[in-house]
Amino acid sequence: MQFYVSWSHSDPHYQVYDKHCNMLISTMAVSSIWKLSRFPLLPHRVMIDSGSYSYISNQLPLPTPKTIFKRQLAIIAHSNIPTTICAVDMPILNKLMSLTEKSRAIDRTIANAWELKTLLAEYYNSDRIDKHEQHKIDTLAIVQGYDLSTLRYCARQLAAMGHTRFGLGSMAHIYNTQEIVKRVEAVQSIVGNAIHIFGVSAIETMKSLRVLGITSVDSARPIKAAMYNEILYSDPYRRFGIAGSNFKSREVQFSAQKLLTELFIQCPCPVCLNSVRNDILRLGTRKYLLLRAVHNYYHIKKMISGWADDEMECNSSSLPPGLN
Repeated sequence: MQFYVSWSHSDPHYQVYDKHCNMLISTMAVSSIWKLSRFPLLPHRVMIDSGSYSYISNQLPLPTPKTIFKRQLAIIAHSNIPTTICAVDMPILNKLMSLTEKSRAIDRTIANAWELKTLLAEYYNSDRIDKHEQHKIDTLAIVQGYDLSTLRYCARQLAAMGHTRFGLGSMAHIYNTQEIVKRVEAVQSIVGNAIHIFGVSAIETMKSLRVLGITSVDSARPIKAAMYNEILYSDPYRRFGIAGSNFKSREVQFSAQKLLTELFIQCPCPVCLNSVRNDILRLGTRKYLLLRAVHNYYHIKKMISGWADDEMECNSSSLPPGLN
């Protein structure tokens, strides 16, 4: 199962440390003029999300699929790395929505997936000289539904129009792993394993999805854990807090034995480099927050998709500006 790290403009450049880094970038996570070409080094592959969830959850007007497609193309201009563009969907987030409103959201999601296919065909049939030719752009159609039968219906319609890769939407507020698995299995029964799950934070949920055999997941857990002053380890999975932190989130609770004043595990990540690096415990400094995120990224990716010895891109003498 492939792991995509969800990235925004304030996050570390994970690809500097991992030459096989896959990134998911939302149009809403970067500025309106930001492009991949601003990176000092391009990621291995990238998925450009439409930002639909952020628009709807923040009650902002959702741009047209054509407007979002143009923005997605602008982000990837001149990059020519393996790229997936996500269709605009209509997330079903409001539990008070009527059945009619939910059905309209599903139908709109299906229509937008068709429009994305049309827009991409027009793009490749155009005479523009900056087309993504070396690696053809893939599309990801989003499956929406409010129960198992509507998920299957939406997946069936998307597959019938020729889509071969699918994302599963409206999962952000589902925290029960078994409920997530049921929804994934319903979509799998229609389209097979070519499914991406957005925004998974729980490690156990990621492991369950890997067992199902789906293609990929994305997560912002590396940076979020770092912001919550968490240190993660793999083999086996362990989670520690930094002593002196003011933990406010109900999800971040540690016993006294799990609060660290110094590290004791020799770590092979591209930050620690087979040593015990206590400075990633430092609080209140952005540099160490970002290093902590890279450390967490390594261990999450290793647990979910594995980490080959040759994946490490840099060493401590070649850290990017501001991190050495």
